[in-house]
Amino acid sequence: MVAVRCRPFNSREKAQNEGKIIAIKDAGYCGIANPHEPDAPPREFSFDYTYDDDSEQLGIYKNLGAPLLDKAFQGWNGTIFAYGQTGSGKSFSMTGSHDQPGIIRQMNEEMFSKIAISQTATPDLKFLVTCSFM
Repeated sequence: MVAVRCRPFNSREKAQNEGKIIAIKDAGYCGIANPHEPDAPPREFSFDYTYDDDSEQLGIYKNLGAPLLDKAFQGWNGTIFAYGQTGSGKSFSMTGSHDQPGIIRQMNEEMFSKIAISQTATPDLKFLVTCSFM
């Protein structure tokens, strides 16, 4: 699964009057403009999911984290690999903030809720939860 997230401009970029060259189109598509060729059409790329700086953490979690958690409850191992340019939103997507929890917090809350429900229905059922961050 491939997802792309564009982050808002930082203070340095705003001070330099930088312009946005990536346009998130319909779900899964983005266009990248070449600032050196302003009349050329943007190059278009297709991804499983695309997010811009207006995307909400809950939507990202529903697309990327929730399906992985569902598979884990079916016995599959899961990995989220956040890769990309420095400052592109990887850490924020994963950890979030107090007001906008990221994938990790949302997944943990849903996972322990599902565990509690399962153990209420089947008290002898045991769970082993392990997690690694690098």
